[in-house]
Amino acid sequence: MEAKKLVILGSVNVDHILNVAHFPHPGETISGNQYQMVFWG
Repeated sequence: MEAKKLVILGSVNVDHILNVAHFPHPGETISGNQYQMVFWG
């Protein structure tokens, strides 16, 4: 079997952060007051 090559050109990690007043209880729907996407590597 012939060996194959793998080339990785890049990658990105993104954290999605939603600020809320409290953690939701099971079955509860809440709205956040601020949303951020933070790019880390």
